[in-house]
Amino acid sequence: FSVIHSVRRMNQTPVDLVQPRQADCLFNIEAVRHELSRNGLDIVHPMSTCWYNDERTRMIAAAATEGNRSPMAGLKPLPHFGRDGYGGGDVVVVGDKSCLALIIGNTRAIWKPFGNWLCDDPERVTDANPLDRYVQEVVERALPSSSSSSSSTR
Repeated sequence: FSVIHSVRRMNQTPVDLVQPRQADCLFNIEAVRHELSRNGLDIVHPMSTCWYNDERTRMIAAAATEGNRSPMAGLKPLPHFGRDGYGGGDVVVVGDKSCLALIIGNTRAIWKPFGNWLCDDPERVTDANPLDRYVQEVVERALPSSSSSSSSTR
């Protein structure tokens, strides 16, 4: 299970995704990281959607030249919200197709807050995927609703 939240920026200026600049984001990344971590989602890493999309495209093309099908072919590219003029590779240009995305994961730190969440409402245990639901709720609470557009992928 993964929840992908691609974050829209107010303007089309590039974001330094290795060390994101707060001025480029509609939210405080450290505040989001803190909120996720206190709820057991203690792995949060900013990334560029174009890096993923480029690598996906490269792997599909490389497999095709060898007459194979890449496992990446079954995965969709991450959204870029209509940005154009993308420079490719790790080159980020004004008007590019690079959006900030967060890779979110967990260690065993998730089990205590998840257990508490289950105990708060015993009906949650009957949910088809209670852990998926918990993660989705935590992520949606951590990100300001005006800055995120989410889609779940499995």
